Amino acid sequence: MLTPYMNYIKLALVVVVFVAGYAVANHLAQGKIDKLNQEVGEYKAAYASLSASTKAEGEARSKASADALEQAQKETQSAKHMAASILAHKPAKGTNLCDAASKAFDEELNAERGVK
Repeated sequence: MLTPYMNYIKLALVVVVFVAGYAVANHLAQGKIDKLNQEVGEYKAAYASLSASTKAEGEARSKASADALEQAQKETQSAKHMAASILAHKPAKGTNLCDAASKAFDEELNAERGVK
C-alpha cells in the first residue's frame, strides 16, 4: 500500500540526512576555518614586520657602507698625495740616498703617528 510513496519517503530521508550532515560538517569546519584565517592574519603581520625591519636594516647597511667607502676614498687620496710628494722629492746632488730615504721615512712615520 505504501509502495508508490516509498521512493518519495526514501528521497525525503536522503535529503534530511544530507542537510543534517552538511550542517554538522559546516559547523565543525567553520571553527577550523576561523582558526586558519586567524593564523593567516598573524603570519601576514609577522611577514610585514620582518619585511619592514629587513628593509630598514638594509638601508642602514647601505648608508654605513657608503660612509665607509667615502672615508676610505678620503684616506686613499691623502696617501696618494703623500706618495706623490715622496716620489717628487729629489735629494740634492752629493747627498747620500740611503740617509735621505731614511730621513724621509722617519718624517713620514712621525707624521702618521702625529709626532712633531
